[in-house]
Amino acid sequence: MKDILKDFPSITVEEWEKLIQKDLKGQDYEKKLIWKTEDGFSLNPYYTEETTAGKNLPNPPGMPESWQIIEEIDESDSRNALQHAKSSAGVGAQGWKIVSQWNQEIYQGICLDSELSIQDFANSLYQIQNTASYYWETGSSSLSYQEALCKVFQSNPELPFLKNLTTNNSNPNQSTLGGFFQDPLGALTICGELPQSKLETFETLKNSILLCDESLPGHRAFVVNANLFANVGASLSQEIAYTLAMGSEYLSQMLSLGLPAKVTARQIFFRFSIGANYFHEIAKLRAFRFLWAKVLEAYELTQEERIAHIYSETSLWNATVFDPNVNMIRVTTEAMSAILGGTNALHIHAFDKISMGAGNDFSNRIARNVSLLLRHESYLDKVIDPSNGSYYIDHLTYTFSEAAWKIFQDVEASKGYLQSFLDGKIQKAIEATVKKKKDSILSKKEPILGTSLFPNLSENTSSLPTQEWRRGKSLPSFKQYLGETDTKARLIPTWRASEAFESLRFQVEKSSAKLGKPKIHLFIFGNPSMRTARASFATNFFGVAGFEIVNPGAVEDSIKSFASAVGSKPEVIVFCSSDEEYLPMVQKLLSTKEWQSDRIKFVIAGNPSEDIDALRSAGIYDFIHAKSNLFETLEAYTKTLLGS
Repeated sequence: MKDILKDFPSITVEEWEKLIQKDLKGQDYEKKLIWKTEDGFSLNPYYTEETTAGKNLPNPPGMPESWQIIEEIDESDSRNALQHAKSSAGVGAQGWKIVSQWNQEIYQGICLDSELSIQDFANSLYQIQNTASYYWETGSSSLSYQEALCKVFQSNPELPFLKNLTTNNSNPNQSTLGGFFQDPLGALTICGELPQSKLETFETLKNSILLCDESLPGHRAFVVNANLFANVGASLSQEIAYTLAMGSEYLSQMLSLGLPAKVTARQIFFRFSIGANYFHEIAKLRAFRFLWAKVLEAYELTQEERIAHIYSETSLWNATVFDPNVNMIRVTTEAMSAILGGTNALHIHAFDKISMGAGNDFSNRIARNVSLLLRHESYLDKVIDPSNGSYYIDHLTYTFSEAAWKIFQDVEASKGYLQSFLDGKIQKAIEATVKKKKDSILSKKEPILGTSLFPNLSENTSSLPTQEWRRGKSLPSFKQYLGETDTKARLIPTWRASEAFESLRFQVEKSSAKLGKPKIHLFIFGNPSMRTARASFATNFFGVAGFEIVNPGAVEDSIKSFASAVGSKPEVIVFCSSDEEYLPMVQKLLSTKEWQSDRIKFVIAGNPSEDIDALRSAGIYDFIHAKSNLFETLEAYTKTLLGS
């Protein structure tokens, strides 16, 4: 057989660089082709075996053959929740995230208000499917649920789940089919306090670990909620590092209570939120697997005992209330990142979860079908670690590992996660990242499709339940407590990328119910290509706030058209044309006394720098252009036009 590679001689880095410089035609290489990430990395436009030499890591340990398809059940009525689980099991769901938290005041999710109700619910749930996965979102009340489950398993040894559970000590992931989302340090991070006193908190966790290790086969006792760091706006390197630090803190605390590291390690798992940065998110999970194994190596665990169990979910941080259909695209790429990165279980959020508070039959089906399509039509379960060997992903994995390990070592040098958080060091580091991230989002350097970029102007927002939006606008943190605590710290607030823009639009929507929406009239004239481009820009710019955009098309008779525009009583008239055509037209139209108005704001779409002073003198109120800070400008217009 002919070796076709001989027909394609290798190309050196120098040859690539010459070709690039030729195509750039004198333009700045750094500005055009080097990508600066939020972690401070500089990424090249290409990577080769030569450029990644010496920066190769071993394959991430424990990469799974496939992933479990998880669906959330959180109906308050337990009968409805069971029906949801049964119906989803028949159409592709392989496990469930069961939301049922109690903090001695209120429940969140399924109302299971006694040990007997937990047992009855669990007994029915565990009979639905032979090899399902069960992840219990039970927070700091997890021990109560675990004790109830123990009684279920003891009294029902013939449960299909128990009979079909594969016990394989050489690969802990093969014998893991669920766990409990309890994370006291996570509660401290976003709620500002531990659930109980420090001693009681870790004693409770120790009891939980021992109970699961001895009596709850297939279930891991607790989680490290890495998703919290994504939801507060940390960088990917920080997310990896602080997740490692949390895990290490738990190992240390349990050791101090006499629990061997190997026991704690086999009862811990990790929940990651997967964002929109496709290749980076793949590398994030791969880097974490490698580094967690490195942490456990320090505790002298065997290679088989160093494998991380990873539960992933698509991001709520970058999900949007408005134009929620765009979220379908987001969750698809996020799901691919999770799968290629090596997740063991994957929960894809319904595309309307943020806008409606919860998914419905349709949106849950769409979410489930994303996983099914990626498995049965894209065949992503046919190759273990398919991204292995990609020079770019290998480089990212190495770079994230190096940066995260440095942050992790700094935390360990400051006496671990708990002490660093109590001292405010972790909050300070994350807040610096958050400030940069918010600035980029609000100025539209990082646009949000459907919200700050190309908003859906015809969207019917009347169906959006305001109270549900308020519940979801800043990723809810269920306050967890079981008693008095002696450990409090400054919490890190959760937020979503689009919430500032959504707040503006909700103000406009609320006002429009009584007074109608502020009207933005486009006055389009002159150079065809420029007027079209600037009319489109102005439409999208003001559309972000939900203002009514009136586009009558290009004018033929400027005098008559302008008289009509003023007569329609808009709040804003935007001139859309080329820079050189603005001043003559504005002076011609605004010099007529009857068309001068204190109520109407006359705005230029563009930045005609040479004529700005003259245009202001002629009556122009403002200039909107690509360098305008989108949020600050719209916030000012919203206050002015709504009178607030």
